[in-house]
Amino acid sequence: MNSTQLQGRLSQDPRYTKHDSDDSKDRTWCVLAVNRINSEDADFIPFVCWGKLARAVANHCKKGKEVTLQGSIRSRMVEGVPRMEVRAHNVKFGADAKKNQVPEKSSPALDKLEELISAQIKAALTGLAEKKETLSEDCPL
Repeated sequence: MNSTQLQGRLSQDPRYTKHDSDDSKDRTWCVLAVNRINSEDADFIPFVCWGKLARAVANHCKKGKEVTLQGSIRSRMVEGVPRMEVRAHNVKFGADAKKNQVPEKSSPALDKLEELISAQIKAALTGLAEKKETLSEDCPL
């Protein structure tokens, strides 16, 4: 039985091709980055989907989007070179790409810590300024 299920994040934006006369021939091609078990490495697996699923993936997915897909492994020849890809029959959308967002203050403890750090920085800068003045008085140029 030729069946596979993969979960990962899109390594690029999907490439959508619309077929003018037949909606069932609309095609989306993309690459899924799938983490290896017990490793920081990933495998990059190309996949294709057709018809309504192709339109849904193209409309709702961007680079970094987490997806789980079910499908079958297909081989084909591209300019005389054998290629493997997954033909997706079902795609579930997960979380969007992770963004480097600064979290808002989430607790009074974090507020207090921020105040303490700010006070320590101010005290250190004041101390440096006083030392600079003392050195300037002791060593006129």
